[in-house]
Amino acid sequence: MSAGLLGAALVEVGIITYRDLKSTDTTNKVAGLPLPADYLAVIVVFGGLSLVPSSSNASKTATYIAWGLVVATALNLVNPANPLSSAKSVPAAAKTTAAKTTAKKASTA
Repeated sequence: MSAGLLGAALVEVGIITYRDLKSTDTTNKVAGLPLPADYLAVIVVFGGLSLVPSSSNASKTATYIAWGLVVATALNLVNPANPLSSAKSVPAAAKTTAAKTTAKKASTA
């Protein structure tokens, strides 16, 4: 496992631990503690990425993917309850206009 992947995995574990300790989720049976499945997922995903040979250019890609997952998890900390809030702000009139335009294009084709 390269240093980049190991660093990404450790940061991911830190983010998951922080998220679960600060969470008020009532479905977690052990309040405040991260579920073991969260850590297992990190081991499986980052362990799979570590199987890429370090001598190839694909190892850089695997490291970028790993850090991308870390960034995605960190961004989920901002508003995990409503991740699609920007999609809901589109007015209904805009959705109707877009649907009509798509229907016109389909009928002319």
